[in-house]
Amino acid sequence: MSAYRGLFDYAGVLPPASLPVAEAIDHYQDLKAGADGWLVGPMLVRAGQVDEAPRVAKLGVIADAPLPPGSYAQVEKRCSPGEVATVTAELLGFSTVVYLERAAEAPGSLIEESAEVRTEGVDVRAKLRTGGPAPEAFPGVDTVADVVLRCVAADVPFKATAGLHHPFPIPSDLEGATEHGFVNLLAATRAAVAGEGDLVDCLTETDPDAFDLAAATWRGVGAHLSPEAIRAALASIGSCSIDEPAGYLRDLGVGPVAAW
Repeated sequence: MSAYRGLFDYAGVLPPASLPVAEAIDHYQDLKAGADGWLVGPMLVRAGQVDEAPRVAKLGVIADAPLPPGSYAQVEKRCSPGEVATVTAELLGFSTVVYLERAAEAPGSLIEESAEVRTEGVDVRAKLRTGGPAPEAFPGVDTVADVVLRCVAADVPFKATAGLHHPFPIPSDLEGATEHGFVNLLAATRAAVAGEGDLVDCLTETDPDAFDLAAATWRGVGAHLSPEAIRAALASIGSCSIDEPAGYLRDLGVGPVAAW
């Protein structure tokens, strides 16, 4: 298995791409059938768009409104502290995989609550937003490192979303913001699982030579770990444009045969 296989949830209907559902479906199906299909996970739509996507076999839904009856690959919803058990119970009728996000903040206490619910055999996970339409939507590396460490320590899988189009950190078009790198995030998750290395240093690394790119390993930290162990912690990355990360990986020589 490659660390990148099925890593990216396709969110073309969401900003900044904001494609019409039919166009996003066509692009998703082209992606799945093409050379980059090995990178692609579920397609995500909003609750109000579900009826427009009946031909998508692996559909994830953002529960920003009441969900239409159905069975989905995953559901995602914003949640306040103290509500994890209740919200999860509501969403389990639609999917066995539930991602919860704390609006405008790092997950914080939601991780601890999710860990408690997971002891009951429920697959509730955390969602970390790593970018957005304004500079303040981009969390600093200290925040990202803290969330990764908390999730790994609590055995709560997480996904990251927004602003992860590049393999390594890069200044955003928004003044004062820096986009995080998806290779860095994978490598930092590996370091957290291994209990080795400094996650902040890993997340800020911009030298490609510091990584084994096929393995998404930084300076050999946790090189003994399998990709399954890392992806059990970092489940996926949401992206409105999988073409970008796929193109960067091709340029870096990382392909579907890459394995750890």
